[in-house]
Amino acid sequence: MCGEKVLTGSLEALREFVSNPNYFHCIGMVVPRRIGVLIFLAKLEGKHYISGSLNSGNIVFHLVDWKGCKWVILTIPKEDVSFAEELAKENGLVMTKGSPSVIAKGKTFPFPVQGENIFTLTGSQEEIADRKKYAMLLVEEDREIDEFLEIQETIKKGQIQ
Repeated sequence: MCGEKVLTGSLEALREFVSNPNYFHCIGMVVPRRIGVLIFLAKLEGKHYISGSLNSGNIVFHLVDWKGCKWVILTIPKEDVSFAEELAKENGLVMTKGSPSVIAKGKTFPFPVQGENIFTLTGSQEEIADRKKYAMLLVEEDREIDEFLEIQETIKKGQIQ
């Protein structure tokens, strides 16, 4: 299947999982990095699905290796979509209906998982075209992720309310 591999289970099980209409699924590229995706995932989990809370079991991540890239499929209950959309927007992302595709050598390759309730996290293409800007944005995002995770750890320890 063109080198596609679900790193967190089987492709067939993942296809069945995303067919559940009670959930919303969002695909984002994490390797190579799509600016905004990692901070979005960290903030979504850290702000809305806090580890150890009753809500923490409502978020699921699957990692898929496809077309030489690593993709994460985030799954949350449909009723939490507006929170996720707002957080995506805050991090420079747009949730576009449908699964991603790769165009190579004049052919279009659709993502191996499709569905009615699947969206793709997209961002600015100019950030990728300008290598210096892209590198700078990666450093900035890494710093923001580190700061966010430090704050979350401090909160868990009960040092901040």
